[in-house]
Amino acid sequence: MCCLCKRELPLSDFHRSRQNGFSSRCENCHGLALRRCGFCGLLFIGKPSRKACTRLCRELMRSPTFLLCGKCSQLFGPVDHLDRRYCSRACKNAAAATGRTKIRRTMTKARSAQSLLRYHVQAGNIIRPITCEECGAADRPIEGAHFNYDEPLRVRWLCVSCHRRWDKCEPKNATFVVSSAHGKEETAT
Repeated sequence: MCCLCKRELPLSDFHRSRQNGFSSRCENCHGLALRRCGFCGLLFIGKPSRKACTRLCRELMRSPTFLLCGKCSQLFGPVDHLDRRYCSRACKNAAAATGRTKIRRTMTKARSAQSLLRYHVQAGNIIRPITCEECGAADRPIEGAHFNYDEPLRVRWLCVSCHRRWDKCEPKNATFVVSSAHGKEETAT
């Protein structure tokens, strides 16, 4: 008979003790004891790690967490999730917009040339090499860098960093600025 649940059970339902005998508690009651809730003070049966009788008491025992806003540096809370970084949606949006000075768009001619090259590579008409023509790297993604967007199939095969470096040295005016952080319209660059 289990001393905690008071049920008559076969010996196979009891743990073996170290003294070559059996535990006085069944497998279901093993490790359980009478405990006092740390929040409301009620008695309950639970494992030694349990400090509260219910989930509500556990949440009420926990001290509230306050955090600093990542944008305005003000204290906010109590928070329900520790992954919150901002006190409000306005601060979150302001932080996301920080650093964006220009919004660029790609010219239609450049998009058409890139699309046509992509089609021919996927169709198998043009084979993309596995090494960069500039630095010879084979462990990086290789891109087709256009000499001129009027000739969409005439390209150099460069890795991403070499392609950016080449575009910076010899710009082809493929993008233009739509707006800036100040809201002014600008011309092509």
